[in-house]
Amino acid sequence: MTDLLTKGEQTRQDILYAAKSLFTKQGFHGTSMRQIASDTGITVGSIYNHFENKEQIFDHVLIEQHPYRRIIAILESTPISNVEEFMIEFVGAVINEMGNNPDFFELVFIELSEFKGKHVPQLLQAILPHTLPVIERLKATQMEMRDLPSHTILLSFVGLFFGYYLADIITNSDEKMKKYRVDLEQYLTIYLHGILKTEQS
Repeated sequence: MTDLLTKGEQTRQDILYAAKSLFTKQGFHGTSMRQIASDTGITVGSIYNHFENKEQIFDHVLIEQHPYRRIIAILESTPISNVEEFMIEFVGAVINEMGNNPDFFELVFIELSEFKGKHVPQLLQAILPHTLPVIERLKATQMEMRDLPSHTILLSFVGLFFGYYLADIITNSDEKMKKYRVDLEQYLTIYLHGILKTEQS
């Protein structure tokens, strides 16, 4: 049986959902507390019963609305046979998940452009303890992987996702650009092996 939210808890959730919608449309600085209150259906004073200020609201939106819990579940459930198969299955599943949460990227861009990444450390502290053990398992099953710190590998994954997402935005921005759309497996090949030929290739 699902626990019912108290009136206060429901109001808090309503504030976060209203704020998320406004932030993604207008940015953090372009959104006022009055707008958040209006879209929530409460007074500005009532917001302060739940949050100290607008930045704290954004902080909670970024952490609580982040789909990292689902991504961690995907990471932990993806079978590890070899690195390439793991990456194709895992990255494909995460990109699909991100496609279902497009507002997340908008929030991250706001975080980077308006806050210069101020809240990112808090987000990483929530993610790293769950993800680093999986990276260790991956390294243990693939002897030819370079001996790199697990956190470096994990953060390179983050860059991989954002790079692919940006490439997808660019190539989907205009009908004429769609012929340049990046193939995910080719993108992963470059990530794993680079663009230079090896003696084996």
